[in-house]
Amino acid sequence: IYGPGVGGRISTAEQSIEMRAGFVYHMPPHITYEFEFFKGLKMLAFHYDCHLGNGLDLSMGVTCVSERPMKKSEIKSYADLLLSMPDRSALLNCQGLLYQLAAQFVQGDAESLYERHQLQQRYQVVLDEIQLSGAETRIHMIAELMSLSVDQLSKRFRRDIGMPLKYFIDQRIAQRAAKLLRHTDNKIKQIAEQLHFRDEFTFSRFVKKHLHHSPRKYRNLPQLERV
Repeated sequence: IYGPGVGGRISTAEQSIEMRAGFVYHMPPHITYEFEFFKGLKMLAFHYDCHLGNGLDLSMGVTCVSERPMKKSEIKSYADLLLSMPDRSALLNCQGLLYQLAAQFVQGDAESLYERHQLQQRYQVVLDEIQLSGAETRIHMIAELMSLSVDQLSKRFRRDIGMPLKYFIDQRIAQRAAKLLRHTDNKIKQIAEQLHFRDEFTFSRFVKKHLHHSPRKYRNLPQLERV
């Protein structure tokens, strides 16, 4: 937030926090928020994932909004710089800024990182199955591999990760689809086959639902819009 003095309020089921100029806010995904934006609000916002390898996002299981101080002038300069740059340069600078911000929010939080590592080990079977089977991933098969009932697995996953397992699976597949559309020249049909969709139409419908555009339109979006 870089203007005005108080820019609004973020509310969740557990907390309510003012958005103040000169602060950066980390809002974990998959939580319901209510926002109150004050007149004159100026902010720079990113939606991003931060994974350690093929693991869980560092925000998984986090339920509280947190804040860190950052100079208003520094936030404004980033906003002005990104808006004035060509897409590719802006993308690189955007990634650099996100690494800096992510480091601020996990710096010194060894206990939190250890918990993320423990969760990743606990649900490595889930991650591996999604990577191997893509759209053919089935919850009952994962439950069998973990020697749990479907109900037990679903309840434990939601408790530990903070979202339904089916939703998590879809999000991971959508992330893989986005990466393949952005960074390869593979045909849409080839990507659908690579992610184990039964046909191109089913894949296109999935992408439109989760990435909000058809595969071809998503692929042709400017870099910053895709991010």
